[in-house]
Amino acid sequence: DLLDSKSIDVRNRWQSPPVKPTHLFSKSLELLHHWVSQCVPTVIIEGNSGIGKSSLLASLVNRLNQKNVVWFDGNRLSQLDETFSQMEQFFPNGYLIVDEDYQVPIRDLNFFVDFLGSSLYLSPNRPNLILSLRHQTYKSLVASNFLSRNCTISLQLTSQDLDNKDAWNIYPSLSEKEKIWIQDQFDREPLNTLLIDNVYIPFIVSRRIDDELTLPITAKEATILTNIYQNLILRQSISDQFFFQALSQSGKLAKFPTLFLITSLLSEKNANITLCESLSYCYKIELVEAQSTPFFEKMPDWSAPTTQRFRFRQNLFQESIDYHHSNNLRLEKSLVAKLCQLIEQEVVDVSTLTESIATFLTLASAHPYCLEQISKSIAKNLEKLLESGQAGLTEVCYIVFSMTWFGGSDLMLEDEDNSNLYDALQTISYPLVKRLQPEHLEELLERNNYDRPIFPLFGWAHTLYKIGSSSREINSSFSWLFSEYHIPILKELGNQIKNVPHGVASTWSRSMRIDYAYLLIWAGDWLTAGNILNQELIDWDPMNEELIPFDFLLILVCYKAAQREDLIQKLLEFHMPRLTERSDLIPLLEYVNSDLELVKRNGVWELQRKALLSNEIKASKSSGVVISGDSQAASRLCQAVRELGYKDWMLMGDLDAEIENFVLLPMKILLVGDVLSRQSLIEKYMTEQQKREFYQQLNYSPYLAQIQFQIGKSQVCWIKGGWNQKTIELANDFVDSNKLRDFCLATL
Repeated sequence: DLLDSKSIDVRNRWQSPPVKPTHLFSKSLELLHHWVSQCVPTVIIEGNSGIGKSSLLASLVNRLNQKNVVWFDGNRLSQLDETFSQMEQFFPNGYLIVDEDYQVPIRDLNFFVDFLGSSLYLSPNRPNLILSLRHQTYKSLVASNFLSRNCTISLQLTSQDLDNKDAWNIYPSLSEKEKIWIQDQFDREPLNTLLIDNVYIPFIVSRRIDDELTLPITAKEATILTNIYQNLILRQSISDQFFFQALSQSGKLAKFPTLFLITSLLSEKNANITLCESLSYCYKIELVEAQSTPFFEKMPDWSAPTTQRFRFRQNLFQESIDYHHSNNLRLEKSLVAKLCQLIEQEVVDVSTLTESIATFLTLASAHPYCLEQISKSIAKNLEKLLESGQAGLTEVCYIVFSMTWFGGSDLMLEDEDNSNLYDALQTISYPLVKRLQPEHLEELLERNNYDRPIFPLFGWAHTLYKIGSSSREINSSFSWLFSEYHIPILKELGNQIKNVPHGVASTWSRSMRIDYAYLLIWAGDWLTAGNILNQELIDWDPMNEELIPFDFLLILVCYKAAQREDLIQKLLEFHMPRLTERSDLIPLLEYVNSDLELVKRNGVWELQRKALLSNEIKASKSSGVVISGDSQAASRLCQAVRELGYKDWMLMGDLDAEIENFVLLPMKILLVGDVLSRQSLIEKYMTEQQKREFYQQLNYSPYLAQIQFQIGKSQVCWIKGGWNQKTIELANDFVDSNKLRDFCLATL
């Protein structure tokens, strides 16, 4: 199967060097090999585009027999973080090659600025690095103090290099007349290996029959891009040129070129071309490379379906085509129609389904207007696959759910205002959800030995919540579960699988039972969900277990929504005495006993104070610390604030109603974990630098973020871990390391 690929041990890497080694730069190769043998932490290779930096690195990899050298092939810091971790396991003394590249995945100046300014680069546990940079990029990074000039190899080609018989693919070797002619083509520009190899030597070979050399173009027009286009691209077959243009345009239309999009563009010239013909053709073209690669990189917890990725073998090939062709950046209706027709004809198995979803996701941001039509075509063929038995239900669920979750994250779709995407994702999911039954629950909720989910069910659901919330299709709640109840596809799923036979759930693990309660909340079965969570709280040992395994407030809201005030009273009477044995939970229990009300705002249940906290603080004329966020971590911090002798105020509702008053009050505000109005807080009150620092800390190891900023007169500190346990760890460290004391003591 042309769409299959083998997995590799270290993700985000080329399985072999992407270019051929060179016989040039022998002295530089010796120096590079020496530095690598001495484990120099950072080596830099810089030079003009096309000079041969990658070929030199390929020569190094060959000399080392590919041992302890990994060639990075991603463009996100999260991918670098994952590769760093895997190299620590597989190649503890190895080198990671990170080269500048202007094809997808693009690693440009901005990428290197972000990387070199991040905690990843500064980490003492990172692998050794070889950075391959264009000359201008290198100069910019040095000028901005991101790089020093130590251990740098600057590549330059001289006229003497034309004498190297082994370096050039021509026999007999270049004559003196031919060498002079090549130098004349560059005029005053530096010699360029790529241009000599791919343009001038083939031209010389073609003219040796009559021994007459003439210029391909006049010296005044001899720019690199024009030379490559006129003397390399235009010398390829017409069909190859059509493919180059399709590959180039697909990279402009989507986040990255995909098989379906390239084939749709090719069909404008060849109406009957199939997916397999397009892929087979790509593998035969000398200037283009195709590679099967995982759609996302989340090992070892999540295995990824593979998709085909396409790129030109050299940056300058892409740039020369872009320079001479103006691509239409809008997805025209006729092309959308061809794409949908191709999907309906060609999605015949799991691998082609994966390719179609990849295309859908890569178009989602720039072309939301076409998503409804594409999603219907995908859903139509999904129905056929399931009806015919060509694909298993849970297998396809895993693919759709995981690609939605991790694709939404990697392609940065989660925080977009994109109602079309919100609806279209549900359209694609519907053929799956309507078939899921209670007997599938054990597989959907299964956990591994580390008590982490094996199936991407809740990641998929939470992605729908994020997109729906950003698009204002649903309203936020203090718990995302009560917002997810309003997502039609999740409500459908909850009702489909809620009727588990009596006694079955009791055989599951605690985590699976709690997850089942969450599905019941989606279905609106508040009473059963509340009863399950209440039983888990009864079984929880407050003196021997650090965390309540879910948000305690969920039970109150479930019973309130079920209109069972009697059960709320019994809940509090039973649990209050045993929970007060834990001093860190006392502020949370006091909050539960305070003047709260459960209201339904815009259809979403909210647990909130009856009066604004900011008004209460203003009336009391007392200073202190307002603490908001994850209930248990917030309670821990409230107790610590008390022990330091300061007044604490706990706020578990939406910050929007309070923000305007906090702007005017000289208060200390401590946010911990997830808070409502998270996006508005970040966008309105954080600087660009603070946003960048916060996300880098949160998304990369050790996944612990801490940032301080101002909301008017109020000073804010936000601490958040990558997941709940990390947030608790960070809260404990914030107290134990005296950071909380310092925050309380700081003057406003």
